[in-house]
Amino acid sequence: MSSVDKRTTTLQGARVHSTLNDIGSDVLATGRQGLTDIQNRARSTAQTLPFGSSFDVGNYANQANRSFDDFMGSLGNSVRSRITSPLFDTSGLAAIAGGSQGAQNLKFDPRALAGQLSTDDEEQKKQQDAVNRVSF
Repeated sequence: MSSVDKRTTTLQGARVHSTLNDIGSDVLATGRQGLTDIQNRARSTAQTLPFGSSFDVGNYANQANRSFDDFMGSLGNSVRSRITSPLFDTSGLAAIAGGSQGAQNLKFDPRALAGQLSTDDEEQKKQQDAVNRVSF
């Protein structure tokens, strides 16, 4: 890999890392906001209760648990939905890979699909040996 290719990969890696950090921060902020809203409702309710009344924190704890479970259940989809385009630019990848591999214009061998890996030369030799055995 040339120094230009390495530099491009490094720059792309930094850009992708930054993009994923931004997406992760946004997703976490959304999840935290849901819990903060529940917390604020609980505080507001507790502050407006008349003196001597009981406050049931269990209702708000259940809401917070449901909110957290929903957040964790949809975390993968939340991140995926925010990735709107390919993260890496792979437009020059084929040229780089082809240059490293060299010319490989090989013909298709259907026998290889069946697990027969012999070459045409080997096959012809086997056939010739069989003919020679029969003729003697």
